[in-house]
Amino acid sequence: MSTPNSPNSDDLEDFPSCLLHQAALWDNAELLEHLLHADQLQHIDGVIAWGRTPLHAAATTENSSCLRILLQSGADPNIPCGPRGEYRTSLHITAEYDHVNNLRLLLCHEARIDFRDGLGFSALDLAVKGGHIECATALKTAQATHEASRVETFNQLLKTCIEENPNLMLKLFKELKEDLKLVINMTVEGSNTLLFK
Repeated sequence: MSTPNSPNSDDLEDFPSCLLHQAALWDNAELLEHLLHADQLQHIDGVIAWGRTPLHAAATTENSSCLRILLQSGADPNIPCGPRGEYRTSLHITAEYDHVNNLRLLLCHEARIDFRDGLGFSALDLAVKGGHIECATALKTAQATHEASRVETFNQLLKTCIEENPNLMLKLFKELKEDLKLVINMTVEGSNTLLFK
């Protein structure tokens, strides 16, 4: 049985990752593990016609065994699908479908909560819009934790500036990854940016 917005079998043909997609879509953990241990690991983030990865497919099934296997095998939770799927990530899908356990698992594997889909919605927006209280609560908690971590890093960077410790500053910059620009330009509690300070 296909789910709303899920690709049909025609969309899976002629793509190197089609077997991974089928296993993930039907939550066939045994087949998925076999494929990943054979020669399919290289296609773990491969896309089909919709621009969806196997992780997107797994996200459509609540308590998906395949979602966990894919994440533990290195699948990237932050790849947006193509325009037919509104550029949504796996986190968007779990929030829209109200699959709270999948959502929590994605958050544990560094799924970005700030990504917006092609319509400008975050995963939290979709959870709230759908009235999915548990998903919305989990996302709000993750958002608050992430923001607190950014503030803590900002304060560490401020301290390295005051102490003139460029080596520690560079180490903190590397750890920030995608948050680098955001943190170095933060104005915590109305204070000035790091550059200004």
